Amino acid sequence: CTLLTSAETTIEIDFLHEGIDFHISITRLRFKELCVDLFRTTLEPVENVLRHTRMDKLKSDEIVLVGGSKRISK
Repeated sequence: CTLLTSAETTIEIDFLHEGIDFHISITRLRFKELCVDLFRTTLEPVENVLRHTRMDKLKSDEIVLVGGSKRISK
């Protein structure tokens, strides 16, 4: 949620492996770049359903996706 309000944030994972802590900074732009493939694979099943049912996505008011990634700004 921090990247919704800030351009950059720090990710901190204590004791990631054998007592080693992990800290990294990431920008909103870099995070979005990393998520592009996730968004594409998330939409594939939706596109398959639309194709199989011969529905025109332009005639739909909205398609609602659920889950954690729906909160990520696109």
